[in-house]
Amino acid sequence: MKIEYIYFPEEKDYSELLKEKVRDFKVSIEKRGEIEVLAKSEYGIIGKVNGIEFIVAKNLSLPEEDVIKKTVIILEDKDDLNEDFILGKISFSDSEIYMNCKFDENFFYYNFPLFDISLTKATLLIEGNEMNAKDLNRKSDKLIKKLNEMSNIAKKSDSISELERIVSDLSTLQLELFTKFSTFKEYNEEIFSSLNKTEYLVRKFFPNTKSLNLKVQNIKDRFEYLRYTESLISQTIDGVRDVLTLIKLRLDILRNREFVEIQKSLNKSSVQNVEMQKKTTSLQAAAVVIEFVAVFYYTLKSWEHFLRDTLFTTPPLLRFLILLIFTFSVIYFTKILAKSIEKRSFKRDFIISTFILLLTGFLLYLIPFIFSKI
Repeated sequence: MKIEYIYFPEEKDYSELLKEKVRDFKVSIEKRGEIEVLAKSEYGIIGKVNGIEFIVAKNLSLPEEDVIKKTVIILEDKDDLNEDFILGKISFSDSEIYMNCKFDENFFYYNFPLFDISLTKATLLIEGNEMNAKDLNRKSDKLIKKLNEMSNIAKKSDSISELERIVSDLSTLQLELFTKFSTFKEYNEEIFSSLNKTEYLVRKFFPNTKSLNLKVQNIKDRFEYLRYTESLISQTIDGVRDVLTLIKLRLDILRNREFVEIQKSLNKSSVQNVEMQKKTTSLQAAAVVIEFVAVFYYTLKSWEHFLRDTLFTTPPLLRFLILLIFTFSVIYFTKILAKSIEKRSFKRDFIISTFILLLTGFLLYLIPFIFSKI
């Protein structure tokens, strides 16, 4: 006996084809587990599962054009079949599956199509998403290269217009990568679902069929690579977001400083504008707050990067206090340095602030090191 299966998208209609070949074809809407039966005859059925329609036909020749897949099973009494499955013996060739067992309608009409569709879906999705992974990796490498270039420019630049251009360029690249990454991640979830279903059906009907188990394991190994790629791209997107946050903080500081300078010059030319002077004072305070946040954030990220192995042995409260003291030291030092350069005189205040800054900077390294040895 020969049993043929063809699978096709739900929108494609092959019912007329079966009507021509099977005279007693009858519409029969019923549910068999996950499978929705659409029509039946003594020669076969039309069914649907997970958006895929299929035809199973005994001793009939089904077309291969415009179908997702065609599977042919030959039932015959052969002794040279080398693998076992739940109903008997089985062997696979390039184009056909040979089985030595009795015909079981429940297995061949309902269980096998469900297994074959799940396996086919997982395989096709894996192949498609592997191509997406290569494209994503190329785009990610391009973005990382661009990110390094723009980060170096941003570190040296005090130009607001240039920093705004960098933010715009990086945001565009990040959005493009994230859009493709979202689709890639959705496909991974579909693969995961199909693969779980396939594994369950293999354990149930083909527990001792080595070739099928090896094929499923191969799909799982390929899927692990896709998960690894998903993790890498996610880290890249997070990294771009962090850099954009830092550049925007720098932009806010520069904008506020620029605005403060404008207000100062206006105050010199117009002593009468008291209200404007109050706004300037508020903006100066805001600039100090933003500067504090930026220094605190930059220092924390650098600390976590260079001392990741020893940092978290230090008590959280102590880490916070050291970081707080160091941030205040930096801000205080920049103010004293600015005044000293302006007056062209480096006096006692400058020496004290320099000493405090160096001491707290040294403690950033020393204290985690001490606690890591305890």
